[in-house]
Amino acid sequence: MKCLLSVFKYLQILLIWGLVSLAMSPDLFAQYDENLDRELTVPTVFQVRNSTFSEPVHSVKVKFVRREYFEDAPPRDDFYGEYTTDSSGSFVVSLLPNKSYLLTSSKKDYSTQLSKVKTTDFSRTNQNKIILSLRPRSLFVINGQLVSDDGTPVGNDVVGTITIYNRKTGHSRTEVINADGTYSTSAVQGDDYDVFIEVADRLDEMLTITVAEQEEGEYEVESFVLKPLPKKEVAQDPNAIIIPGFSRDILSIEIDFPGKSKKLTKHALAELDTLGQILTKNPNFKINLDVHTDAINSSRLNYILAKTRVKILEKELTKRGILTEQVVMRAVGEDEILNRCVEGINCPKEEHAENNRVAISIVDTATLNSIKTQVAAAKAERDEALRKQNEERKRQRELARQAARAKKDSITAEELAKQQQKDNNQKYKRKASIAQLLKSKLEFEGKTTKPTSETVENLASMAKILKEFPDIKIKVTCHTDARKSDKFNLKLTESRAQYIQDELLNGNILGEQIELDYKGEEELINDCEDGKKCTKEQHEENNRVIVKLNK
Repeated sequence: MKCLLSVFKYLQILLIWGLVSLAMSPDLFAQYDENLDRELTVPTVFQVRNSTFSEPVHSVKVKFVRREYFEDAPPRDDFYGEYTTDSSGSFVVSLLPNKSYLLTSSKKDYSTQLSKVKTTDFSRTNQNKIILSLRPRSLFVINGQLVSDDGTPVGNDVVGTITIYNRKTGHSRTEVINADGTYSTSAVQGDDYDVFIEVADRLDEMLTITVAEQEEGEYEVESFVLKPLPKKEVAQDPNAIIIPGFSRDILSIEIDFPGKSKKLTKHALAELDTLGQILTKNPNFKINLDVHTDAINSSRLNYILAKTRVKILEKELTKRGILTEQVVMRAVGEDEILNRCVEGINCPKEEHAENNRVAISIVDTATLNSIKTQVAAAKAERDEALRKQNEERKRQRELARQAARAKKDSITAEELAKQQQKDNNQKYKRKASIAQLLKSKLEFEGKTTKPTSETVENLASMAKILKEFPDIKIKVTCHTDARKSDKFNLKLTESRAQYIQDELLNGNILGEQIELDYKGEEELINDCEDGKKCTKEQHEENNRVIVKLNK
């Protein structure tokens, strides 16, 4: 009996010790819950784009910090991971559901971007996609205005576009010209650009802006004249195959099966009608039809799908009276992909669709060579006509420029004085606004992220100025004193920087106008280092936010 009592007391001691250990380590429960959450993660694709051209940016480092919020305690930040974008500007990460994340995106020659992501409404079954943007540090502005034949501003009826093409990256962006003929766009300094300015039937101009012409930060385009353009013949592709008696290039015929379907579209059936007419009127002409698919699903299923589509095409061509020996068909499947979207690569629907095609090629080389000879002769005639047309356009353009210059020279001294006064007033207002921005006092209470009432008012004023002058860009750097740990102080300045960015963005300004930095206690302006005794006022000297102009 005494032995049983001893065992019972021993078990009681073990139980009490276990309960005390759990009470002293509440994080064990949190860790258990987190492990459960990780089993139910939400797959998310992140893509980083250049905010100027919306093109993908590769080699960007994106740091994830998970933020936990509590009712009676400050939020807690935990490092979640760091990821780097690939050649498509993307990476995939599995996030925990119903959580908040702070993202810091950085790359050399780009402004660091802070972002916040909440996974509250993310899908656990479908892939979620988030777009992040980075602003290049060095931009220049392209401005211009279209004028009438007599050199005066046009009315409010202009419908046109300006396209800027980066010769280095091959990416382009198109913007709409204002109805009054004015336009403005921006580009990254350091590359050569081709600029295309088009107004339907009234203007078709191209100019090149070299690196040397970008140093001033602004490029003024000469005033192009709007007037009716002579109708020009559409130049045909020198490799086009035009069968006698038909205006269509046989290689441009598009026969498509949408997605993974086994049914031809109405457009494809109409294209088969055209192909049928060409082949029935030219019985000696022979072609190949290769049926390709995208890489979605297994290669075996895609090959079977291609074979099924071959049978459907054979049936449709037979309906149109095409001889069997005129067409050689081949089921290719996913073996000849045109782009990067091979099996296992995550691609947009549009990129997969490029591989889903029926390719046409020519078998009868004798007939083909004869057609190419005819096409080359016709092309030479068109080229000569186009050369003469371009020479005439250049002559007319030079005459219009001379007239515009003469018109500009005739402006009265009074009009020039008025315009100069207007420009001076705008420059003075802009200069005063910049001075106000740089003097803006941004302070927080103690070692918290709670702003003072003056800070709230100043942020509202700063947002108003930045909205009025979208070309003004600022850099905000947050510092703190050395009280508390290095890690705490760095997180504190990061949170303050995020608050400042959120408040300014709420004022509807452009994200590219703000660059943030946070230093923690790295750059103290006095000797009050960690552990050194200083007055409260001396510590507060280091607790500051600096606003500078960002060129």
